[in-house]
Amino acid sequence: MPNAPTLKAELTSLIFTKNEADKIKIFAYIKGAKEIASVMGTATHLSLFANKNTKNIVLERSEVIVYEQILINQAVGLDWYSVSASQNYLPVGHEFSPLLIGITDHVAEFFKNNGFAFDQKDINKIPDKAIRQFNRSWFSRYSANKYNRQIVGLDPIYADRIKSCCQTAFLSFRQRLFMKRTDGIFRIYTIFGFSFKVRRKVK
Repeated sequence: MPNAPTLKAELTSLIFTKNEADKIKIFAYIKGAKEIASVMGTATHLSLFANKNTKNIVLERSEVIVYEQILINQAVGLDWYSVSASQNYLPVGHEFSPLLIGITDHVAEFFKNNGFAFDQKDINKIPDKAIRQFNRSWFSRYSANKYNRQIVGLDPIYADRIKSCCQTAFLSFRQRLFMKRTDGIFRIYTIFGFSFKVRRKVK
């Protein structure tokens, strides 16, 4: 599949079509495919129309297990791979939730083992802008009475994830240029993107 042509734009328009002829066209694409790759969602379920032993790569967008897709994979007899691409540092649902996906350790390992090209610098990287957008969307959704019960009893692990992911997302431009933080016996300074550490004087 590396370097294979994709039909992303055409398939995206076809998936949401109301035209019966276009829907048949989708099934024909899936039926003729030797390999399918998708982010978990409606398009993934189209693998129901694939041939037996078709390679089906599913990038998981959350920690929610979609048992319906597992049933499809097994019933059709697909050669299926479930790879976690979720970078959500807060709990999210499968539907209508803000989502962060990217090259996680799992995705990187899968890419390496299957000959996909990618930039090592992108592993586990989440742009600060994406973090700010995710936070706005997440708090907007889960502050609503309809959904806030879903986050009752939030696991402490999410506090650690927030600290790890959000430590630079809300800094001012000046703070980004000149940063100072403590790591054990060292004080770490970052100036214009370059970091160095100095041993602290411990009383």
